[in-house]
Amino acid sequence: MFRAKFLLTGFLMVLVLFLTPGIGSGGAGSPPEITYVDFPKEINADGTPVQGTVFRASNGDLLKAIFTVVEAVDFQPFEVDLTSFQGQIEGEFSFEISTMTPQKVTLNLTLLDQEGNASPSVFFTFEAIQACQSWSRTFGGSENDWGYSGQQTSDGGYILFGTTRSYGAGEYDFWLIKTDSEGNKQWERTFGGSDIDWGWSVQQTKDGGYILLGYTESYGTGKEDFWLIKTDAYGNKEWDRTFGGSESDWGSSVQQTKDGGYILLGYTESYGTGKEDFWLIKTDSQGNKEWDRTFGGSEADWGTSVQQTADGGYILLGDTVSYGAGSADFWLIKTDSQGNKQWAKTFGGSETEWGSSVQQTEDGGYILLGGTASYGAGGLDFWLIKYCPEE
Repeated sequence: MFRAKFLLTGFLMVLVLFLTPGIGSGGAGSPPEITYVDFPKEINADGTPVQGTVFRASNGDLLKAIFTVVEAVDFQPFEVDLTSFQGQIEGEFSFEISTMTPQKVTLNLTLLDQEGNASPSVFFTFEAIQACQSWSRTFGGSENDWGYSGQQTSDGGYILFGTTRSYGAGEYDFWLIKTDSEGNKQWERTFGGSDIDWGWSVQQTKDGGYILLGYTESYGTGKEDFWLIKTDAYGNKEWDRTFGGSESDWGSSVQQTKDGGYILLGYTESYGTGKEDFWLIKTDSQGNKEWDRTFGGSEADWGTSVQQTADGGYILLGDTVSYGAGSADFWLIKTDSQGNKQWAKTFGGSETEWGSSVQQTEDGGYILLGGTASYGAGGLDFWLIKYCPEE
């Protein structure tokens, strides 16, 4: 819904709540003439006044400005008293607009003088950008429920993913929630069996559905296995795949790749060279494994975040105990399109650091987020790193 108010800077303009009859019926003298309306082409419709200016050709005793709607949603015609706007050929006005409907707005402006002469109408158009509205929502039952991954969806709503003990079939289950643009729940789905099934990562796919990754104790071949689930746009499962060996294997991060397949990252105890290693898996569009790679040393190394890079390769972030300066450090790994390591970099001090999220930046660098005990104000602090690889 729009809320509009016009003001004249230096001249009082009061909003009139009724339309004046007899517009254009005429009177003695020449009608006023609008020569120009200057107004921004794009407006943040959050209630902040944005000024424009109207110019007219001659002096005279004006009565009002009449604004009619040519194109807009929920925008009503209105008038502004101009009786104090005498002997002037220009004046500034301002809109105050709030809307949750991004749209193009076109208004017609007509000036009316005190003799009843109406100017020819002129129109001006601007884009009203959606106002930002703050809100919060909670989702959960009587037990523990954790949200780990979320994303705005193509319809302006949100997809949320995590783990629930309050609902579902087992001890813990995947919990997928879809909301509208204001965070109101539209639907929810749980996935799981009789044991622990822990959801970590979600992304909307090109077909409007969703890809989910976590780990499962209910299904698979080992203690815990990667569990990859593809749903349709309403959260109904289309297919699922498990990946793992005889030990614990946890899936942490998933992204759809440019070829329509998926890239998965987590860590494995079943494979690799150490206690736990990064485990990178590439699948086709149906979740069938095309290749996999492990990265690690003799100690524990956990993969937490993966993204496909502009060159078709992958950037991986997690934690390493095998390498670095402290008890655990950020470990950043760049691979080619087949998952072969091109370079790796550690970040950290003498205490514990853990890397949680990585993205490639527009300049070709990488932004890393996690936590640090080595630096900051004390205890555990956020640690944000921008890294530009050496040429």
